[in-house]
Amino acid sequence: MRREAIVLATIALCACGAGKKASQVPEGDGPLVAVYRAELARDEEPARKARLLVWAESPDKLHAELLPPVGGSPLTLDAGAGRAVLLDASERTAYVGDAGPDAIASLTGVRIGVPEAVAALLAGAVPEGARIERDGGAEGALPDHFSIELSGAKLGLTRIRWERGSKTKALGTGVPPDGWPVRPLAELSR
Repeated sequence: MRREAIVLATIALCACGAGKKASQVPEGDGPLVAVYRAELARDEEPARKARLLVWAESPDKLHAELLPPVGGSPLTLDAGAGRAVLLDASERTAYVGDAGPDAIASLTGVRIGVPEAVAALLAGAVPEGARIERDGGAEGALPDHFSIELSGAKLGLTRIRWERGSKTKALGTGVPPDGWPVRPLAELSR
């Protein structure tokens, strides 16, 4: 009985120490992706929480996957070269448009263009009419903590960990996947 208790305690201790640290960068050569705990809020509405996987590259490349807190299908925004595509996995539909304020608003509720969002995330640039907070992370890199508030909508991010993305899938293209039905981003009713 005592030996079994020692084995169980050892397994529990190893499991506690095996978690990924927020600052630990995983090995590999795929793109470095930050996993954030996200809180999305709008005036007079309760805040919603989710996980948000983010990759960004100046001046206008962004890839973000919004993962609901319990199950559900993710929404993915991929933008680059002035184009944006929002993938709704539950509908298996790609909503395509330009990388203007509607692209980010469709995912987070914050109405800001993709180039402005990338500049705010990577360099702390403050878009007109917005209030941001950015902590940690060198200029040009994703931050540890980030929040933006604009026109009654707020997005807060706290980095949980780093992950490596797939080497074979290009990020920040704004191009929908082959075989998915394509609709205008303006038709998205979120």
